[in-house]
Amino acid sequence: MKRPDFYESQKFTQWWVWAIILTSCLALTGTSIAGMYQQFVKGIPYGNKPMPDTGLAIFTMVNLIISAALIWLFRVMKLETKIDKFGVHYRYTPLIPSWKTLSPHDISKWSVEKYFIMGYGIRYNLRGVKTLNVRGNKGLELSLTKGKKLRLGTQKPEEIELAMKALYHTDNDY
Repeated sequence: MKRPDFYESQKFTQWWVWAIILTSCLALTGTSIAGMYQQFVKGIPYGNKPMPDTGLAIFTMVNLIISAALIWLFRVMKLETKIDKFGVHYRYTPLIPSWKTLSPHDISKWSVEKYFIMGYGIRYNLRGVKTLNVRGNKGLELSLTKGKKLRLGTQKPEEIELAMKALYHTDNDY
């Protein structure tokens, strides 16, 4: 039986995620820029307890930097999962930039399942399961020999299950 290699790359492409990010960044920076315009150009103090001009300028620059960094982060963030004869490999760039590898001997049990998670990114649930997720609610859950659990979100549940079965040379969950 030819061992299928599995590869999946997921990015934040959901329109509503980008709507939230861009709206938040626009509100944050827009308010600061409006305050600078009112205080610097019109000469009217901004707010009930206005900041000094230097403080308002620094506050606006920090807001711009934070907004740009947030947009950049979500633009480059990517969950990648590979399964080959050496095991399960994953990374979540730029948060986990280098590939992490779990050999078949590191994994005591695995399953592909539907789950409930609040939010995306790197999450921990009450059972101590570390979840790396970009979208959806299906993932490969790995019980590791060291007692930890890891869940990798996937948009290809059938393919990842076939790859895991091939990794363990079995037709049943390991």
